[in-house]
Amino acid sequence: MTRQVLVPLALLIAAPACAQVSGSVGVLTDYRYRGASLSDTKPALLVQGGYDFANDVYTGVLLASVRVDEEGGGTEAMALVYFGRTGALPRDWHWDAGVQYAAFSRSQEYDHGELYAGIGTRNAGVRLHYADDYFGVGPAWYAEWDGRHAMSDRWHLVAHAGVTWLDAGQATHRLTDWTLGAGLSLGNHEVQLLWIGADGAPHYRLVPGYGEHDGPVLRWTRSW
Repeated sequence: MTRQVLVPLALLIAAPACAQVSGSVGVLTDYRYRGASLSDTKPALLVQGGYDFANDVYTGVLLASVRVDEEGGGTEAMALVYFGRTGALPRDWHWDAGVQYAAFSRSQEYDHGELYAGIGTRNAGVRLHYADDYFGVGPAWYAEWDGRHAMSDRWHLVAHAGVTWLDAGQATHRLTDWTLGAGLSLGNHEVQLLWIGADGAPHYRLVPGYGEHDGPVLRWTRSW
């Protein structure tokens, strides 16, 4: 995901590199974040830029068009800023740890920061996140696994599974999300067809616009 689905996932499956600038622009039919639609099931635009330092430190930002205002306020921007470090482990494994902060241009009550850490190889990884005030609701943990398998030089398969535990004061809510899909890479362009699902407490809204629903998401990305 860009450094995704969103952003941090690619960091687990990428080896440390020399100092370099990277970026991408993408369009999705629905911007799903941990199973929840942050675009009200409507198309969304993603723009990402990052910088990898020579000492294995990285930083960057993801900008996304979202619709999280329950009063019908329309589209606004979400910025996901991240900073972390990765390092080598034996047998081509790597560790990764950092911080990220989500900020909304209009709905600042949903702003929140997270800590994360994980390990992975070039094609798969696991990561654990912690937020003290997740979307303004309360403390939350998120555990995720992501994998990518190349079928050929152009075709690949992707998979994701995640679980959120949210402490809402009087009760702890658990929600799971998953993604299965295939992608086609053509130079700097990539098209993915994903099936994204979520399962949890239907009476509870984990994030704005959250609802239990499964469905396809089509994504186009141009990287540089």
